[in-house]
Parts: sequence; structure tokens; C-alpha cells
Amino acid sequence: VSALVAPLIGTLDQNGWLLAGISCVIAMILSGHAAYFWLRGLTSPAAALFAATLYLILPYHTALDLYNRGALAELWTFVSVPLVLWSVWAVLRRKQWGVVGLAVSYCTLLLCHVGIAVAFSLVPLAWAYFLSEPGRWRGLLLTAGAMAIGTGLAAVHLIPLIFEQSNVRADLTISAFYSYSNWWLFQRAPLLYYRSRMLFLTISTLALALGMWWCSRRLLPAQDPRRRYGSFYAGVASTSFLMMTQVTSPIWKYVRPLQQVLFPYRFNVVLAAATVALAAIAFPALRRASGSIRIFFALMVL
Repeated sequence: VSALVAPLIGTLDQNGWLLAGISCVIAMILSGHAAYFWLRGLTSPAAALFAATLYLILPYHTALDLYNRGALAELWTFVSVPLVLWSVWAVLRRKQWGVVGLAVSYCTLLLCHVGIAVAFSLVPLAWAYFLSEPGRWRGLLLTAGAMAIGTGLAAVHLIPLIFEQSNVRADLTISAFYSYSNWWLFQRAPLLYYRSRMLFLTISTLALALGMWWCSRRLLPAQDPRRRYGSFYAGVASTSFLMMTQVTSPIWKYVRPLQQVLFPYRFNVVLAAATVALAAIAFPALRRASGSIRIFFALMVL
């Protein structure tokens, strides 16, 4: 994206800061639109708008990835993740563009950030299985096939990544600083240190997600399919949080591809998607909730 804008700027931005800023702005705008179109399939347009707005201000998305870390590649995954989930929904609803949309959106996720793709890839497969009728594997197989096509489209990036490992300083990747075991959420750190902020913002996001799930379970009718969707995304949110803690250390140790994620806190991207899905699902229930419950959630969002 920066390269496309560069000819318009010429020599005015030799250090690239303006180009990076333009890319960040476009990524934020597109992430909101992508979240809206994805969530509109789960609930009403008003609820999708509410949750998409929340997506833009979630701490890990804006406070940490944009302002604190300047993680440009990871910031763009907030565009791809909703597009992948929206495309899975289209595949299960037999939309003509579903398979192509899923392949292209998964390709963009791989091109943006392989680590986030590794952390996220089980979610669309689980979502397809969850939405499929009992005994029907068509949706899951189509989803897996489209993701495989997306991986093939990203081969221009993945093949050099795999076969040029000999030119990479592996000792830098596996050193103490970059080791996954050095970046668990619950590790002692000074109160104002980066890890402490990460812990506080992650727990607050999980609390918001589970609070929205509780609200939807309590106030939506038992036959409402959105209650089932909420249970799925509550499971995704909880699993994402556990993957950031020492409890899952054996999984990180023996599932070698997972170590490409490097930092367990990157599962916050998955947690953010689950949180806004739960917010969209709970929105109709919040409109019927008591004043005290609405004030509570407003304060939590704030």
C-alpha cells in the first residue's frame, strides 16, 4: 500500500514515515469496513455498526499495535481476519463469491503476517464445522480447499520463506528475547512496563467479551441462533486467552509451527475478533437490558 502511494509523494518523505502513516490510516479504515460486512451476516446492521466501531478502539488494535508498537504488518491483519470470517459465512451460505473471497482474503493474511495466520487458521475451519449441518462436511471441505488455494496464491512469499532459512540468523529468533516462553502474559514486571500494560488490556478485553456473552445468554430467547454463535465466539475468546498463558506451554513446545507466532500475546488479534462478534450478538440484548447493565458495559468500553 505504501509503495502504491509513494509515486504521489516523491522525495517529500525520504524516511518513509508519511508513507507508513498513510498505510496505517488506510488499514484502520478498511478494518472497520471489513468488520461491519462480516458482522452484518451475524446480526442487524445497527449491531454490526456498533461492534465495528468497537473493533476500531479495542486496546490491542489501536493503543498497542498502532500507537505503541507501530506494528504495521500486524495492523493489516485486522483487515484480513474479518474478511476471512465473512468469506467462510458466504461459503456456508453458498454465495457465488465465497470460495474466491476466502482464498484471496486468506492469501492476504499470509502475505501480511505468517505468525498471525498460524494463530488464526483453526478459527475459520472450526467456524465452518460449527455452522455446517450435522453429518454434512461440504462446508468444511470447501473452507479447507479455499484456504489451501489461498496458501498457493501466497506461495510467492511462502516458498522463499521456507527454502531460504539458511540465510536467516536463526540464533536471533530463538534467543531469550524472542522465545515464546519469555512473553507469557502472567510474568512479573513493573507496573508501568509494557508487559503490565499488555496484561491489563488483554484481561479487560476478555472481560468485555465474556460479559457480552453472558448478556446475550441471559437476555436473548433460547431459540435464537445468535446464542449458539455467542457460545462459539466465547470459546474462541477463552482459548485465545489461554494460548497467551503458561498453561499452554506444552502445546507451544511440541507444535512447532506455533512457534512462528513468536509472541503469545499476538493471539490478541483472535481475541479482538471474538470480542466484537460477541458485542454484535449481544447488542439487541443490551438494548433491552436494565439501565445498570448498560451503564456497566458503557464504563467497560470506555
